[in-house]
Amino acid sequence: MGYVSDGLFTAENIGSALPQFGDVQVGDIKYVDQNGDNVIDSRDQRAIGNQTPRLNYGINIGAEYKGFNLDVVGAGVGGYDINLGSSSYYQHRGLRNYYGSVNSDLPNGNANPRLSTIGSINNFKTSDYWLVNGSYFRISNVELGYSLPKRDRLLT
Repeated sequence: MGYVSDGLFTAENIGSALPQFGDVQVGDIKYVDQNGDNVIDSRDQRAIGNQTPRLNYGINIGAEYKGFNLDVVGAGVGGYDINLGSSSYYQHRGLRNYYGSVNSDLPNGNANPRLSTIGSINNFKTSDYWLVNGSYFRISNVELGYSLPKRDRLLT
């Protein structure tokens, strides 16, 4: 469960903002009022994302031609979302950088939200803003081989 986002606040739309979580500023995440009561609260949360893949699949393909053979093995998942988690975006963990320092855009085409302190809780809410497509296909093995031709007679 989480909030549905509608991009980031800009200088043009922050004046007409519905009450969000704390004082919002330009660059904070803007949430959608799902139930139409002009207040963003827990009743505006919806089911977002899919943390369990809807499809698991694998392939095993082989081909032969004139003594050459090619074998490929792969696996993947589909219909899977990863929640980047807004706290991971803000926290510095040892030698790893926080998400905002290494990436200027989220996959949905939205710019990263404003970096803020713990006192500003608006950007820390679970929302679809932090979801990215986690579907993948991975080739785990590729084998290319050649078989020497067989001789009809033994060498003497």
